[in-house]
Amino acid sequence: MKADLYYIDISRSILPNCNKAVALVLGDLHMGSDSFRVRAATELIQYYVGKGLQKVILQGDTFEHNNLKKLPKEHGKFLKLLKQIDLEMVWLPGNHDTKLPELLARFYDEDVMVSNECEFMHDDKLFGVIHGDSFDPVMQKNGWRGVVWGELVEIGTAIHNFVQSFDSRFDSQVAPWLKSLFKKELLKTVKHVRKGATKHAKHNGLDVVVCGHTHETPKIISAADNDNITYINVGCFTEEECGALLITDENYEIVRLITRHKPKVDKK
Repeated sequence: MKADLYYIDISRSILPNCNKAVALVLGDLHMGSDSFRVRAATELIQYYVGKGLQKVILQGDTFEHNNLKKLPKEHGKFLKLLKQIDLEMVWLPGNHDTKLPELLARFYDEDVMVSNECEFMHDDKLFGVIHGDSFDPVMQKNGWRGVVWGELVEIGTAIHNFVQSFDSRFDSQVAPWLKSLFKKELLKTVKHVRKGATKHAKHNGLDVVVCGHTHETPKIISAADNDNITYINVGCFTEEECGALLITDENYEIVRLITRHKPKVDKK
């Protein structure tokens, strides 16, 4: 696999300035996938480390699969960066990295905080961070249907990753076209996850619930527009627009990174 083919288009990205960065919440990195924007993730974390960043919460599908040996070199460097920087790390499993504790135990020499959900207080509000697949009815199918669906999801993911890699190398737009064919189903998933997360937040006394899983555009939906619960989806790091939730000493907001393919260099 080649090195990362994407760079950050600074002119179209939004990196909020702040005096003190308290935490970053990132989701769906999919390390091990051709589509992972490793350069964008690296530069994002390094930028806010310079702003005093204290904590990073990785809220699921951090890995594309459960085999560290298959990680590309650049992805391995990113993993080492997370280990070397003096930050509090919180890891949440997703539907791709189901063996996350075992994965991290092979890489870290010490116990790593792995939890299905992370809660914390900020500005008198209780936040809950969770991957979101538990609110996706398709992912929760039981029996043989669940097994078959799981295999289909894996095949579909592999095809999507291959097509994105093809686009990056040949400057084509096959992946967006392919995604548009399934737009209706994707919107259903987005709706189900948001509804389930909101219900979960109400049941657990949360003021703000933060999800990933759906690979949608990063967004914040205010409590006034979502049954008195603020809903945040941090997006992913496998699409053109990547995102994260930045929590500062004053507020919280979405970081938006627009990524572009590296310009091709003609060989002479």
